[in-house]
Amino acid sequence: MSPVRKEDGERMAKDLGAVKYVECSALTQYKLKDVFDEAIVAALEPPAPKKKSHKCLVL
Repeated sequence: MSPVRKEDGERMAKDLGAVKYVECSALTQYKLKDVFDEAIVAALEPPAPKKKSHKCLVL
């Protein structure tokens, strides 16, 4: 198994609509606590929904 490149992880997070991307390692437990801390924050304080633009277009 090979590590995920940061760019690939960020792209996938964006494609999935994730709240945040956090790099970590389950093997060494590097920043593993940060992942769970960010998940708790995301669950308790979800981001405000994006407002849709109500524009009128004439074609």
